[in-house]
Amino acid sequence: MDHQALAQLLGNYGEFFGAIAVVLTLGYLTVQLRQSNRLAQAETHRGYISDWKRCMLDPYFDPDAHLTIVRGISDFVNLTDAEKRVFSAWLAGLVHLGEEVFIQSRKGLVDEKVSAVMDKRMVQNLLEPGTATCWESIKVAYDDDYVEYIDRLLQDPGLYVPVTSSMPWFETDRSTG
Repeated sequence: MDHQALAQLLGNYGEFFGAIAVVLTLGYLTVQLRQSNRLAQAETHRGYISDWKRCMLDPYFDPDAHLTIVRGISDFVNLTDAEKRVFSAWLAGLVHLGEEVFIQSRKGLVDEKVSAVMDKRMVQNLLEPGTATCWESIKVAYDDDYVEYIDRLLQDPGLYVPVTSSMPWFETDRSTG
């Protein structure tokens, strides 16, 4: 075998092993990308849970805000103007979070289960009489598709229970009103 044939043979081997290396590299990158996407989804989910916790549980540790929210859930109309602002801000935080999950879900960026849980939590809150009243006054500020979607869910709430049934710390103390 002469030098030219040997060079050609080695070049062929090089191309063959190079092609294998490219395929292996692409496979490795695919695995890394999938892991990265799973981590991003998990972090997004964790962020939504953290935001929901902040909206739902943090007021519990501020006695005045908690009392306003508890009263507003059942009777928004009879809150003072200052209390209505506190209650509306609390509900706006929840609605903004629900709207964000809805919009990201439509883009395929949020898992359907996460979206379904957020829908359930939103409807649970909006089933309460005071929260429903406040929703009617603030919903004009939100994405029309989201408002229509939530209102449609509220038309058939059979799968949902009011928030005071699942989170008793939001229920009005019946002995004191």
